[in-house]
Amino acid sequence: MEGVCLSMRTVMIADDEQLIIKGYKKLFDWNAYGYEIVAEAMDGEEAVEKAKLFRPDIILIDINMPKMNGLQAIKEIKSLFSDIDIIIISGYDDFLLVREALLLQVADYLLKPINFEELVICLAKIEDRRNDGSILLDNKAMLTDFPHPEKNEMKTIDKMLEFIDENISEPELSLKIIASEFHMNPYYISSFFKKKTDTNFLEYVNLRRVQIAKNLLDQTDLTIGEIAEKVGISDYRSFSKMFRKHVGLQPSQYRSESKR
Repeated sequence: MEGVCLSMRTVMIADDEQLIIKGYKKLFDWNAYGYEIVAEAMDGEEAVEKAKLFRPDIILIDINMPKMNGLQAIKEIKSLFSDIDIIIISGYDDFLLVREALLLQVADYLLKPINFEELVICLAKIEDRRNDGSILLDNKAMLTDFPHPEKNEMKTIDKMLEFIDENISEPELSLKIIASEFHMNPYYISSFFKKKTDTNFLEYVNLRRVQIAKNLLDQTDLTIGEIAEKVGISDYRSFSKMFRKHVGLQPSQYRSESKR
């Protein structure tokens, strides 16, 4: 960003689900925004100990964690290091929790699944306050001059769609498989996928199976059973039922119609 030199800030992520942590790391280009993840924690007690050890500039923390919940951990951390900026990322949209979080002087309270554009704005506000105006970094500049999180999200969804096509012949292709491949929580992926494609995951996979099957029926002499296997459905009847649901014809009828 022209005229501005940002030193690398350090970040700790605290969440009791490892897939969530991996998702935050994979989906958001922290380095591009001037941040480096230096620590991870999977419970409140560990979050406090890691805060002591690494003293990060910023902590992203969930509220619902074992051993010590997020709010208790925040109290401990703030009593030790009042200058650490803490962002709560929670699945609970609860006024009382938000109020208690604000009383602890957290930087922000963001809801899961995380909206990375909101995170960028939150980080921009933190930078503004930290630099006390010496760096004129407003929200618009942060969104304009750095890689936009929407681009990162679209890259991720493109990779997911590519992975689906490459593995369409796998009968067990599921949200769980995608979650494992992309190190994300299945529930998060479900919401993320729907948001980006306007289609739920299973419906998208079935549509792709039908589209690919139509191409194979048009362009090859493979039997319908062979085509069914190539799109991940070993049972002929299940394949025919799905195909008819989306196309309005049985596979054999579609092939006859397309070759007239």
